[in-house]
Amino acid sequence: MIDFSKEIKKKNDNDDEEPQLEKDYTHDMKKKKEIEKEELLRKLYEAESDICSSHEKLLEMEKE
Repeated sequence: MIDFSKEIKKKNDNDDEEPQLEKDYTHDMKKKKEIEKEELLRKLYEAESDICSSHEKLLEMEKE
């Protein structure tokens, strides 16, 4: 005869695993988004720096 309490426990154990996978996925996606955001900010600062240095060079050339 089938012991339903064991079957239910097995199912409950398996159900517990899925939310953990979802948590890991969510955590990974948040981490990935944070890294992408930091990279975009770094590129923005580099671009601003390049623009400023180009503008300064242009001003120096106009003075001469």
